[in-house]
Amino acid sequence: MVKRLKEVHKIIKCNFAGWFINYKIYLVLLLLLIFVLDNYTSLFEFAGQTGYRVSPYLFPFCFTHPFMRIVIFSSVIFLFSDAPFISDLQLLLLSRTGKGKWYLAQMLYLGICCFLFTAFLAVLPVLKNITMIAFVKDWGKVIETLADGHYDIIHPVSYDMVSRYSAWQVMGYTVCVSILLMLFLGMILYLCNIAFSNRSIGILISAAFVLLDWFVYLTGNNRLLWISPVSWIQMSNMAYAREWGIPSAVFSVVCLVVSDVVLLVSAYFVSKRKDVVEVMNG
Repeated sequence: MVKRLKEVHKIIKCNFAGWFINYKIYLVLLLLLIFVLDNYTSLFEFAGQTGYRVSPYLFPFCFTHPFMRIVIFSSVIFLFSDAPFISDLQLLLLSRTGKGKWYLAQMLYLGICCFLFTAFLAVLPVLKNITMIAFVKDWGKVIETLADGHYDIIHPVSYDMVSRYSAWQVMGYTVCVSILLMLFLGMILYLCNIAFSNRSIGILISAAFVLLDWFVYLTGNNRLLWISPVSWIQMSNMAYAREWGIPSAVFSVVCLVVSDVVLLVSAYFVSKRKDVVEVMNG
């Protein structure tokens, strides 16, 4: 058992070592640095004018505007588009460890990437503006004031989230759904790339989910929220208290967990039966 874990750990380490020569990593980081930091510019300008510091619970507002959801989740699709990340070195490791452990390592690697991606988005604006951050337990005066809508700024602070939930509730939910949703998109790409040996199929399906969220926003058709998991990242889209007709926060988490488990299990069994050389050539 220990030997198997060491082999899986070695494969994951090799995947991370490949980041230094993977141009996708640098492009995604640059894209997110530009758009995510710009997303919070007006908020910190307002904080500077009022003389108040901002609480660190900024991550949920990263997804308030639908355009930012497109940017972030399109970046996820771009980053994971070549799953299960087959290279010459990985082929060598696969021949030594066997398909089961190799593909298991790729799935674990994908999950770790989702966690790191989420952590990066959550920490980035805080570190960039650390001198203007106040580590308090609630939303803080700046966010609560902007949520009331008395000041017109570009950054969309959600009134529903701030007024209905505590900062810890929204942060916990958003972090959880972010990881699960990124894993969901990543596993769709993983499974389609393995099953069909055609990267375009997985990209099209994943992109369809991202565009569906934009369509829900444009049409205002809340019934589509039931089949639009990307929209679930915004907690204000979820049913509050006894609201009905739209999915609840609990539904979104449970549905994503079940979907991820189904995709993980399906990808694992398909992977064990698929010829890796065929996947590379595809």
